[in-house]
Amino acid sequence: MNDTSLIYPINENGEILLGKKKRGMGVQKWNGFGGKVKEGETMRECAVRELYEECGLLANKDDLEIVADLYFRNIEGMEWSHAGIVYIVRKSSITTMPPPSSTTRLTAA
Repeated sequence: MNDTSLIYPINENGEILLGKKKRGMGVQKWNGFGGKVKEGETMRECAVRELYEECGLLANKDDLEIVADLYFRNIEGMEWSHAGIVYIVRKSSITTMPPPSSTTRLTAA
């Protein structure tokens, strides 16, 4: 399995923008934005791309802060084992909700 990145945008009030999965793994669960790293892409580039694709927010990869560096090991099927990095990105304000993508519904928590 490809490595993954996950990103949580946080506004100046400390509110975290979350997306509720509409389909696929984790359907109906609230989460940050992320997905699999594409060939030739860094983990940070993946996080920035997924954030834009899933909720329409643009972030600079240099503004991402690492909050977790994980390794998922599945002993029953090593093909599912992969690394994952979790980031936050602080925005001076998130005043409007971008239109939801086909995979997520958005809320501030």
